[in-house]
Amino acid sequence: MMRRIAFALAFLMAAGPVWAAHYVSLRSDKAFLREGPTYQHRVLFIYKRKDYPLQLLSVYESWRKVRDADGTTGWMSQTMLSDQRTVLVVGKGTAALHAAADDISTVVAKAEPGVVAKLK
Repeated sequence: MMRRIAFALAFLMAAGPVWAAHYVSLRSDKAFLREGPTYQHRVLFIYKRKDYPLQLLSVYESWRKVRDADGTTGWMSQTMLSDQRTVLVVGKGTAALHAAADDISTVVAKAEPGVVAKLK
């Protein structure tokens, strides 16, 4: 029994620290998503929407590996990113935006799919 506990503890320690999801947004209306963390890597996609939200996956020097709402991943220079939290409305039909993170709070706005909004 002690061997199993020691093995499980060693496995958890080797897995590294738990990292909470971190989100960023685009700083400008034009940003390049690249295949790797240098300007010499091929451009995979050009984003043309300031404040578009991305999930930060990893960091390498001044580069950030990010994932968009469609699941596309790639590398972006940190100069193209902001720590401003934004959201992208997805789905079908109008979405109700609430004052708090629950369904019983006051609806403060309604938004169509594709709308990008800043969080307060």
